[in-house]
Amino acid sequence: MYIIKLFTVNFINFYFPLLLVAFYTRQYEDLFTMIFSQMACKQIGLNILEYVKPLLTIKPKINKIKNEYKDCIGSYSSNFKVEDNKIK
Repeated sequence: MYIIKLFTVNFINFYFPLLLVAFYTRQYEDLFTMIFSQMACKQIGLNILEYVKPLLTIKPKINKIKNEYKDCIGSYSSNFKVEDNKIK
């Protein structure tokens, strides 16, 4: 029941201003501006989410694995010395 109420409220909040401008005031320039701004904000938000989500989910896992195998990684990295981009 909660999901139906939430969907209904979000539907009314999103579409009511558009319907009001389209059918009551008939100012199509304002309608275009509202639709364009909603589409742009949604796209920008989804792009930011797509960029940030892997950083927040994968980076802690990588750090956990690095900490778990720190001694093993340290022993291998101490055997190699990088000088002039050559491993000796």
